Amino acid sequence: MTRLLLRKPFASYSLEAWLRNSYARVSSTPLRVDYWRRLYLEVRRADRIGVLHGGRLAECGSHAELMRRPSGLYAKLVKTQLA
Repeated sequence: MTRLLLRKPFASYSLEAWLRNSYARVSSTPLRVDYWRRLYLEVRRADRIGVLHGGRLAECGSHAELMRRPSGLYAKLVKTQLA
């Protein structure tokens, strides 16, 4: 299963449905869409975390690895969300 972790819920369910349908066209793996505020503790335990920015993979690593990059996108997001 592939998980897509989003910072905020969509205002419209149709956009989430569009994401799921688009993903289904390119992969046979099920897609699960989750939201940051609900999953922070679970995300910290993940083996690998991929951070997308501008449609590209910007960072990848464990929670500890990504937090060691204080100017990285993931570290900034964590600090912002927990402040």
